Amino acid sequence: MFFYEKLIYADTLTRTTALAIKAKNAFLITWQALYFLLY
Repeated sequence: MFFYEKLIYADTLTRTTALAIKAKNAFLITWQALYFLLY
């Protein structure tokens, strides 16, 4: 049971990290696009 909980925790952490990376990339792309349009 403990091992199973560890797996779920690791999976959740992986997904959260992946989402954070995607959000960061999207933010950077948006910022670059805005910068390009404004200047």
